[in-house]
Formats: sequence, C-alpha cells, structure tokens
Amino acid sequence: MAGITLLSRALRRRARAEEALRLSEERALGIVRSSPDAYVALDQGGSITAWNPAAERMFGWPESEAVGRELSATIVPPHLREAHDAGLARFVRTRQGRLIGHTLELPAQHRDGHEIPIEIAISANDRVDGIALHAFIRDVSKRKRGEEALREAHAQAVEASRLKSEFVANMSHELRTPLNGVIGMTDLLLQSPLDPEQRQYTDMARRAGESLLSLISDILDFSKIEAGKLELDEVEFELRDMVEDACEIVAEAAFAKGLELLPWVEAAVPARIRGDDARLRQVLINLVGNAVKFTEEGEVVVRVAVAGERLRFEVSDTGIGIPAEQQERLWEAFTQADASTTRQFGGTGLGLTICRQLATAMDGTITVASEPGRGSTFTFEIPLQAVEPGRSATPRPRRAEEGSLSGRRILVVDDNATNRAILDAQLGAWGVRVTAVDGADAALDALRSAGDEPFDLAILDFAMPGLNGVELARAIRSDPGIGPVVLALLTSSGGERTAAHDADIRLYLTKPVRHGQLRAALIRALLGTATLPVDVPVRSEVEPADFTVLVAEDNPVNQLVARATLQKLGFRVDIAPDGEEAVAMSAAEDYAAIFMDCQMPRLDGYSATALIRRREDGAGRRTPIVAMTAHALNGDRERCLAAGMDDYLAKPLDHD
Repeated sequence: MAGITLLSRALRRRARAEEALRLSEERALGIVRSSPDAYVALDQGGSITAWNPAAERMFGWPESEAVGRELSATIVPPHLREAHDAGLARFVRTRQGRLIGHTLELPAQHRDGHEIPIEIAISANDRVDGIALHAFIRDVSKRKRGEEALREAHAQAVEASRLKSEFVANMSHELRTPLNGVIGMTDLLLQSPLDPEQRQYTDMARRAGESLLSLISDILDFSKIEAGKLELDEVEFELRDMVEDACEIVAEAAFAKGLELLPWVEAAVPARIRGDDARLRQVLINLVGNAVKFTEEGEVVVRVAVAGERLRFEVSDTGIGIPAEQQERLWEAFTQADASTTRQFGGTGLGLTICRQLATAMDGTITVASEPGRGSTFTFEIPLQAVEPGRSATPRPRRAEEGSLSGRRILVVDDNATNRAILDAQLGAWGVRVTAVDGADAALDALRSAGDEPFDLAILDFAMPGLNGVELARAIRSDPGIGPVVLALLTSSGGERTAAHDADIRLYLTKPVRHGQLRAALIRALLGTATLPVDVPVRSEVEPADFTVLVAEDNPVNQLVARATLQKLGFRVDIAPDGEEAVAMSAAEDYAAIFMDCQMPRLDGYSATALIRRREDGAGRRTPIVAMTAHALNGDRERCLAAGMDDYLAKPLDHD
C-alpha cells in the first residue's frame, strides 16, 4: 500500500513538472512569435526548424515554406554561402564556432533577392532535441540609412567648409589687393611734405585702412581655425623680444589715452624658448589691445612668469571690468560681453575666440578674472619649452660691457607702483643698488641724504603729480645740496625733448623701454658716451645703389606703391605686369632680387618662380625671390617656399 502511495506521488510530481515545462515552452514560444526580431533555429544539417512571424516579414518567406529549407539557400547571400557552410560544418564537428555567443553585422538576402543589413546573435543548443543553433536577427536598415545620412552630411559639411575656406582665401585676395594700394599710397603721402590738416586726414585714412585689415585678418584666422587648417611652427626665439614687440605695436594707442603700458618679464623666465612665436605674439597683441581698448585711465601690465612646468602670461588692466554672468560669453564667436560694448568700442567679437583656439592648439589655457569697475586679468598659460644656454641652434651674441652696472646706485622716481616694481626688479638683476620713490619730494630728500654713497644716476618719470620729470630735473640741478648725478627721463608722449635737453637730462627714453635698450642706454650714460637723445630710432636713408630689382605685379596701383617704396629705399625698379613677363625679363637681366606677386594673369607667381629656378639651375646662380601675396590662409608660406621662393610678404606691404 505504501509503495502505491509513493508511486502516485511521483506520478503527480512528474505531471506537474511536465505541465510546468509545457507552460514554459508555450511562454517561450509566445515570446519568440511576438518578438519584433526574427527568430531562426537550425538542426545540425543547417536546415530551418523554427521561423517566427518577424522572420516571415523580414525575409519574405512564410513559415510553411521556410521550415525544412537550408538556411544558406534561404537568407544567406551567394557570396557568403561557402563561408556559412564551412562554419556550420566546423560547429557540428567541434561544437565550437567563432561566431557563437557574439553579435555581429552581416548582409542577408530577401526572397526577392535584395540584400538586407542585419545584426545577428547566434547561440548553440546543447540539448538533444533536433535544434543545433538559435539565432535572433534584427533588421538594421533604418539605422544604416541614418548612419549613411550622417556620413553624407559630414562629407557635405567638410566640403562646405573647404569651399568656404577657399572663398575666404579668394575674398582675402580681392580685399587685400586694393587695401594694399590704399595703405601704401597713404604711407607714401605721409612721407611727403603735408600741411597739418592734410597730414591729419591722411593719417586718419591710413588708420581706417589698418582697421579694415585687422578685421579681415580676424575673419581669415577664424575661418582657417574652424576649417582645421591651423598649423603651428616650432622655432627658437627670444621670449622677451617677442613680448616687447607685442607691446610696442599697441603702445601708441595706449599712450594716446594716457595709459601706462608696462611689460614685465620676471628674472626666472628663460631667455629663449621653443614654440610658435608668431601665434604667441598674436594672442598677446589681442589681449593687450583689448586691455587698452577697454581702459580709460590707469595701466595695462603684461607680466610673464614661470608657473611650474608652464609659462604664464598675465595681461591686467584697470578698465571697465566684466560682470561674472557675461564672462563665459567672451569666448563665443561674434559675441561681446554686452551689445552696448560693440556700439561703444567696436570690434567683431572674434579676437578672444581666436585666442582661446590658439591657446588650445598650443596645449594651453586662457582664463579671465574680472570685476566691474576694477579691471580684468587675462591669464594665458602654455607648456614651457626652455632652450638651455649653450644648446641653442642660434646662440645669443655675447653682450658688450657685461657687468658695467654692477654696484652702481640708481634712484627711480615714478608715481606708478607697478613701474617702480618692474624697474627695481630689472635693475636689481643687473647688480644695481636701487632706491625707488614715488615723487619729487621723496626724490630730493633721497638725493640730499645720499652722503658718502651718492647716486650715479636718477631715472625720472615725466608724468607725475606735483613736479613732473623735467621740473624735478631743474630742481635737482639748482639744489646746492645735491651733487653731480646723471639724469634720465622716461616719457610716453615724446614731446618734451627740448625741455629735457635744457634741464641737463642726458637720457631721453620713450616707453615702453626695451630691456636691452634700457641696459645699453644706462651703461653709455654712466660711461659718459651718451648724448641726448639716445633712443631715437633713425630710419637710415639708403644711398642710391647699383641694384635693380624686378617687381612682378598686375595691379597698377600696387605697381606704383611698390615702385615708390623701393625707390625710396635706394633701388632701381623694373615692373613686370604678369608671370610670363617676369620670366622673360629675369632671363634678360640679372636682377638683385625679384618681388613676385602670387596671383597674376597668364602665369601666376608660383609657376613663374618654378620656371626661373629651372633655368637658374643650369646657370649656377640663384636670384632672391620674395613672394607678395594677398592670400593669408595657412600653408601659403610653405607653398611659396616649395615653389622656390626665398621669403614671403603678406599684403598690404609695410614700408618698414
């Protein structure tokens, strides 16, 4: 009786298990049949044993016809069938396959013959129920069409960018060519005798042309950066010279507003570094130019320091400042912090965008800290690549009179605390014993109380409250309690030369004073070899020389500008109106140099240069050829050099 009971229980458990299995299989079958993905099962011979409704819709085969057919003859494209059959045979033999357990994309074939891109996931079946493999298949046609559309859109965008860059380059040529004529002619006018009113009008015309040139340059730079055509050079250069060059370019605008423009390169900064000096200068000019534009009184300080493994440039001003909520907008193209800013100060809003993109290209950063009414500080950092002394490819010349300032005592008189700090640091680095005071009274007291350690020299700032620099010099010379001392005057305006001479001032230095210029001037003054003025750059008039140069230029106005400019420099000038004429004329005459416009009718400058170089190779000579081009996109210089030219000038040409 007990045995019957146990058997009955076992049968009931079995029945429940079979029912559960049946329900599970029905649920699985229901899931498979309602799945949006195709489901296919195969036996070991590769024949289809299961085919759900999604497979019917995807491949066009009804279940009644698909089941029993070989899969390779049903949905595998002809060019893949051999590989499919070989893979199935390997799986049957080894129960392994490289596609098992993976999802991959393949082409499949519809009943009508067209191919369908699919994503297929294959799994093996270890149960002995006639099924060897399961596969879930998803039609990815829509996704593929989207991907193809994206690829096409990207290709179109790249092509549009290329066409835009080409258009901008051509527009650059069309704009710069007449602009070269405008600026060149005004430059020639300014070198001729003019009455004050004529000079004012001509100078205004030149400045308007330079403003337009700046706008064109910003648009070109932005365009080529946006098109991914920006390439950086890496050369060795004098960092201090680059900083001082940038400040000199902006100095006139700063001093016209009565601002102090103060470059400060700290002593720890390497003299020479590696990098793209032109792009660094561009960033600095933009930052310093903005600082001057938005500052009405006070100072603009350009400070360079070492920060760990990086080189830090800080441009600080005492200008209008920028509200915190508007600071992030500064970096957006064609945007300024406030619409009223554009109306008041002008500009495109491209400058800082270009600065940030250039900083990023140099693996650097650029940030701003600002408060309305308290000014702004823009900080620009790049990796420091110092050139070790003695390892430079172009060693610095040894300075004459090394150490001539060591031990000298110099008084600095300037009401500007930043300028006092800069001069204190510079002079201290040369071994000078420095005393710095903020005005005339303190200066007179220091000179009177010098006692047995008199000052060798006093540097007087001109624009100070109370007594200015010239008045202070007169007070020093007339004070019986002050012994002999050499006097130097620092000025921004440049209009006090006669008064300085009358006040017995030996040195007359115009700000911003270059580091090397200051040192050399002080040495000469202390040695007694300096005479006022020591800093006036004199443009040497070139004596007429037995040199003839060829200018290849098709534009009549630019022909006139080039001829007049070169004649003022002492050269005889021949003109070729196109490339063919240039080739012919250079064959008939041995020119000292050829100035070659790159865009000319009949034969452009690149082709003309190549022909000239080919002819010269056989003659054993090489005429210097300098490119003149209104194109300004990246790669122009390289293209000129590759054509055989020796140097490159972008229009409009500058007399200097």
